[in-house]
Amino acid sequence: MEGYKGNKIIILEMRDLEYINCNLCGEDNFKIIYSHNEKKIVKCKNCGLFYRNPRLRENINREFYSYKYYEEIFSARINIFKNILNRLQKETVTGTRNLLDVGCGQGHFLKLAKDLGWQVEGVELAQSACRFARDRFGIEIKNKDLKGADFPEDYFDAITLLNVLDHLLDPLGTLKEIYRILKPKGILVIRVRNINFHLFAYRIFLPFSYLIKNKALLDPFFDHNYWFSRKSTEKIFQIDPCVDHNYGFSEKTTKKILQKEEFRKIKIYNSLLSISNHCKSFKIFNEYLVNIFKRTYFIFSQLIYLSSFGRHTIGSSLLVWARK
Repeated sequence: MEGYKGNKIIILEMRDLEYINCNLCGEDNFKIIYSHNEKKIVKCKNCGLFYRNPRLRENINREFYSYKYYEEIFSARINIFKNILNRLQKETVTGTRNLLDVGCGQGHFLKLAKDLGWQVEGVELAQSACRFARDRFGIEIKNKDLKGADFPEDYFDAITLLNVLDHLLDPLGTLKEIYRILKPKGILVIRVRNINFHLFAYRIFLPFSYLIKNKALLDPFFDHNYWFSRKSTEKIFQIDPCVDHNYGFSEKTTKKILQKEEFRKIKIYNSLLSISNHCKSFKIFNEYLVNIFKRTYFIFSQLIYLSSFGRHTIGSSLLVWARK
């Protein structure tokens, strides 16, 4: 196996995959939504959760995320970060301001929070990202997963999971740990891709695949690429430097998994969109046109949300607020 680092590719064998039960309900009863060779996306027939099955084993998944697998797109998400922090400023109910960002990347969100007076902490598996946060912002980030960080009980006023929940191997276990370390009435903020939107986009794009530069769009979990090929007589697959998703969450399954861990006052909205075409998905569209499309679709999704009195969130990403 060639370890991924920088722009190299990690080459994995079939023994690096594992089959799993549903993380939300524990059942092993699913239907296949998307299949290409050994790559499959399934939907649990019991609770409706989408997930990759088989997926990378824990040690391989951790190795993948331990390297710098992405370039920070802070400038594209700064409006999202500021919007979240503005609301947190208004809604925190305790006198202290302890904030934890799980999967904090290079710490740009934490830097914005720190400038507003928050006491910030973060956990991140990528060592290079932790060094960046320390050297650039003076923020010490724990180079561990959340459980390994071993934070005290009832400690944080707010915890954020921004574009992280669907990457985890055990979302339910992570939420259980978040509940433990969050103060009573503390706030949890989640931003996650809306699987219903991405499945719809997948079905729309499929007939026009010849126009798509980034073939990852042919996968409903598209923010990444998989390729299957032959090496001697052994089937292998490669993961490029983009991002892999293990789960797909809808408004319904997001509520279910939070309610299972006894979070309350759950509110789900259409998230603001990042402003860029960082995946360079289409040969014929430039960044300017992609941003126009994104803004137009966000306005449309908001109109649907408001006209349905909050019952329908059709945005490409969901913003979730909940309290302990």
